[in-house]
Amino acid sequence: MAQEYDPDESGDFHRYLANQEKELAIKGQELSVRHVELQNLAEYAKAELEAHVLDRRDERGLQDRFHKRNTISGSIMLAFLMAAILALVFFDKEAILYQLIQITVAGFGGYHWGRHKQRAEGD
Repeated sequence: MAQEYDPDESGDFHRYLANQEKELAIKGQELSVRHVELQNLAEYAKAELEAHVLDRRDERGLQDRFHKRNTISGSIMLAFLMAAILALVFFDKEAILYQLIQITVAGFGGYHWGRHKQRAEGD
């Protein structure tokens, strides 16, 4: 008759349980390490988002200041130009006004033509 195998006699069952216990302890350590990694990643992501928000706020403030400065300087130049035109019309200096308009139109036209040409050659 065949003899039945008894795991308690050879100690295999106890070694198996000991190995399972060690594996569970290692898995627990791995999980705790992964938990710490995730916490660190969450803290890093939060800090990065806060820095990004501050950077965008500063950038918008800078753009607002430049826009305000450009608007004010453009308004001043336009007011000066209108005052000059009115003064020339008031003192009957239409010839000077006509020459001023020609120079202005030619200057802007030449600027835009040269800029368009430069872009076309750059492509």
